[in-house]
Amino acid sequence: MLCAGITSRCPWGEGIRWNTPACSSPMQCKDPTWMRQTTCPLSSGGISGLSVASQPLRQCRVCGSESTINAHLFPRALMHDLKADQKNLFVGSVLAPGRSIVQAGSSDTGILCAEHDGVLGAYDRYGTEFCRSFGTKSQHVIPDVWELYDVDTEALVKFWLAILWRCSISSLPQTANLMLGHYEDQLQAMLFGTAVCSLEPAITILRYRSRSIPPENVCFMPYPTAFPGSSIRHEAYGVAVAGFHAFIKVDSAPLSPEFHQITINGKQDVVGAYLQLEQTEQFKWMMAMAHNMTPKREYQRG
Repeated sequence: MLCAGITSRCPWGEGIRWNTPACSSPMQCKDPTWMRQTTCPLSSGGISGLSVASQPLRQCRVCGSESTINAHLFPRALMHDLKADQKNLFVGSVLAPGRSIVQAGSSDTGILCAEHDGVLGAYDRYGTEFCRSFGTKSQHVIPDVWELYDVDTEALVKFWLAILWRCSISSLPQTANLMLGHYEDQLQAMLFGTAVCSLEPAITILRYRSRSIPPENVCFMPYPTAFPGSSIRHEAYGVAVAGFHAFIKVDSAPLSPEFHQITINGKQDVVGAYLQLEQTEQFKWMMAMAHNMTPKREYQRG
């Protein structure tokens, strides 16, 4: 399901003492049997935002072409993994009961042409394979720390940047609170140009553990936060898909060299920690939202 809900403080990763203040994000969840399968900790926007009075201009943000296609904000393949044998994904809220139906996650018909959607598709395919292969390829040399070897981290960084950028340019109600400002153009140049992301935008990733749902089902849209670990606040966005949570730094201030140890940029091997879902504040919101999304009242998104 996709969920649109509230704005709240949500300390991700309390178990490892990482805090992410002021988070607001639409989430993705799964149905039915919400107690076992729900995947959305919390979200923002509100159910009323699902009704839009006017249609936004349809134009590729890269080339200006008006021949746009239905561009998925998250890789379609991972949304099908999330849906599994269920018929639909849904949009819901923590503020009000009800849900609306989507088939393969949030998509926007007015942001990309086929050519430039295809450029991002290459990063989507790499990231999808990375996520899907975690169970068979990850190693645990140190307890509670996972490692993946021989990773194309340039492609993996751009996988996460592509998700963030598509959400930032979308006019969908569930992305209304995502504002990158001038950084939106910088990400576009990185994704469609020749820039190498060996240091910036710095990205670090965690892997979920959960006693309630399969970790692979945890997925939610970007929310504003702070980059973890640094004593100096760096603006960032958090986002999760297929059981991974990424922090993406979105400011121009350089990250202290010692904190590059926890990023994936420019590495051949990727190392990360685990995040216990039930120990986070979002888990409480996830239960509240899931309760609202039980089939008491349904509405079809127009």
